[in-house]
Amino acid sequence: NYTGTTTVNSGILQIDGSISSSTTVVNGGTLQGGGTLGNMTLNTGGKIALGDGVGNLGTLSASQFIWNPGSVMNIDLGVSGNSDKLNLSQSLQKGLSGSGSGYTFNFNALPTFTGHGTYNLITFSSTTFSASDFSITGPVNGFFTMNGNTLQFTVTENFSTWASTYFTTQQLNDPSTSGATATPQHDGVSNLLKYFFNINPTLQMSTVARTALPVAGMITNGGNQYLTLTYHQNVSATGITINVQTSSDLKTWQTVTPDITQNLGSDPNTGDPIIEVEIKTNGTSREFVRLNVTLP
Repeated sequence: NYTGTTTVNSGILQIDGSISSSTTVVNGGTLQGGGTLGNMTLNTGGKIALGDGVGNLGTLSASQFIWNPGSVMNIDLGVSGNSDKLNLSQSLQKGLSGSGSGYTFNFNALPTFTGHGTYNLITFSSTTFSASDFSITGPVNGFFTMNGNTLQFTVTENFSTWASTYFTTQQLNDPSTSGATATPQHDGVSNLLKYFFNINPTLQMSTVARTALPVAGMITNGGNQYLTLTYHQNVSATGITINVQTSSDLKTWQTVTPDITQNLGSDPNTGDPIIEVEIKTNGTSREFVRLNVTLP
C-alpha cells in the first residue's frame, strides 16, 4: 500500500480492483477500468476509458474528479440506457488549466446499441459543469442534460436511422414495408407514428406499446373547458414536424397552439416523456383533436 500520487504519463493503467493512492493524475496515456480509486485529475492530452475498453461495460468509482480541457473520456454505449459509468462520491469539477480546449466524450456503439435512449454517464454530489460544456466524437449524435446529480446523454436519431435499426436491408429498399407511411403490421399506425411514439414497427403492438398512443379527453380548469391530448414522445426523435389540430366535423382540420403543454412524467419502460396538451374549447356542441406528425 502507498499513499502518494499515482501519475499516468503514457501507456495504459488498468484499474480492476482498488488502489490506496489518495490521488491519481492522468497527464497522458489512458486510465482504464471498472475499479475504485481516490481523487482523480484528468489533464490535457490524457484519456479515461471507462470499463475494460474492449466492449464489456463497467463502472469506475472515485471520490473527486477534476476534468481539465483538451482531454477525452471514452464510453461504450450498449442497449438503451446501458453504458459505462463514472460514479463519484464527491464533486465533478470543471478544470481550467492546460493548453487544450473542450471536454470531450468519445462514444463507442457496441453491437447491442439500439440507436436511441438516455444514458446516465456520471453521478456526483455536486458539479461546476453545465451540460453545454461537453462535446461528442464517435458515431452517435445527441445532447447532454444535468438531471439532479447525474450527467445524462440522450441519443438523437432521424427517421431513416431509426428505421435502419429495425428493418433489414431488403426491407429498407421496400417503401411499402419500411417507408414513413407504411403499416407493415396492418394495425393502422404508420411507421412514422411508431417512430414518434417509440414503438417497435416490426412487432404486433402490445398492450404496453399502445399506452404510448394519444388519448383524448376533456377537463374543466378555472371555469373553462379544455380538450386534452395525452401521448408519449420519443425523446430521441428529430427531423419531424408536430402539430396539434382541431376540427368540428372530422373533415376540416385547423392547426392550433395549445393553451397549456405539460410533462406528466416518464414512460416506465422507455423513459420517454408523457406529454399532455390542453386546448380551450370554443363552445361548439362538438369538437375533435388530433396530433399531426409529418416529415419536412
